[in-house]
Parts: sequence; C-alpha cells; structure tokens
Amino acid sequence: VILQSVNDAILVSDFDTATFVEVNQGAVDLFGYTREEFAELTGRRLHPPNAKEEVDSISRQIIAKGAAFHDATRMQRRDETVFYASVQISSFHDPAGRRAYVTIIRDVSERVQHEQALEESNHVLRATQAQLVHASKMAAMGTLGAGIAHELNQPLTIIGGFARRIRRKPTKTVADMDRELEIITREVDRMAGIVDNVRIFGRDDQ
Repeated sequence: VILQSVNDAILVSDFDTATFVEVNQGAVDLFGYTREEFAELTGRRLHPPNAKEEVDSISRQIIAKGAAFHDATRMQRRDETVFYASVQISSFHDPAGRRAYVTIIRDVSERVQHEQALEESNHVLRATQAQLVHASKMAAMGTLGAGIAHELNQPLTIIGGFARRIRRKPTKTVADMDRELEIITREVDRMAGIVDNVRIFGRDDQ
C-alpha cells in the first residue's frame, strides 16, 4: 500500500537478473510502461542508449557497496523522451531470503533546467564583466597617456644628456666612460620596465 501511494517511481528488482519484479503506479506514470512491460525490462532500458557510462557507474556502485545514488542522471521514457532524475538504489533481502534491490526515481528535470539556465546566465555575466573591465582599462590608457609620456621623458632626457657628454669626449675609451654607460643602461632598463607594465595593463586577461 505504501509502495503504491508514493508519487516517486519505486521499482523492485531481482539482484541476480536485474529484472523488475514489482513497480508502483508512480513508475508506470513516469515511464509510460505497463506493469507487464516492466516485468520484461531491466534498469538499463530506462536510460538512453548513449548513457552507458552513467549506467555502468551505477552498476559498479551497487556491486561494490550494495547501494548507489545519482543526483541527476539521464532517464528515458517509453516514448523515448529523455529527462533528468535523481536515482537512489539500495539492496536488501526479501522474506524468502533472495537478494533484491529497490530503486527510487524522482524527476528533477525542472531543477536541472533551472540550474543550467542559471549557469548559462552566470557565464554570460562573467563574459560581459570581463569585456567591461577590458574596455575600462583601454579607456584608462588614454588618461594615462600623459603620465606615461612623462615617465618616459625623464629617462630619455638623462640618456640624451649622457650621450652628448660622451660625444664631447671622443678620445676617451669605453673604460673611461663606464659610469656614463652604466647610467644609460640603467635608464634604458627603466624605460623597458615602464613599457612592459603598460603592455601588462592593456592585456585582455584577468
């Protein structure tokens, strides 16, 4: 009586043959098979053909642990329409001592569709946010242009001054100009660092 009054689909199967020995009205309503048709089926027939990996995973759990639970797995009705369902399976021994297992199935398609729609919305939102961040960075580049020019102008002035200083003393050797060349090298590295920072800032990533 309790089995038949529950809205969820409840199916009792023989553990060795995996055939259904008893089903409730909820299973008949959910899948569209008659009780006579269920008697000739196994659990695999309630899944679409391309769900083999999911079915194999459930089978392995039953064999290893005597129970299995999947929060959202694909199922298939008699008319071949596919839906998502939560599946909970537990093994037991019937009064005659034979091993069997009971499967409780609940249609969760509406919940899964809602979650998928929410995930898609979040993906679009994240993509839009990334585009806005990049656009704001590009706008900021224009504002930073004057500051960047100032940052580059200072080392350029130093380099130009020391280069002219070296040219006024052509008779000196490279060793004599070591200090001037060291300063020029330092300022070149400084400019390279400024340029690298600008490139990093303008890159379209996180």
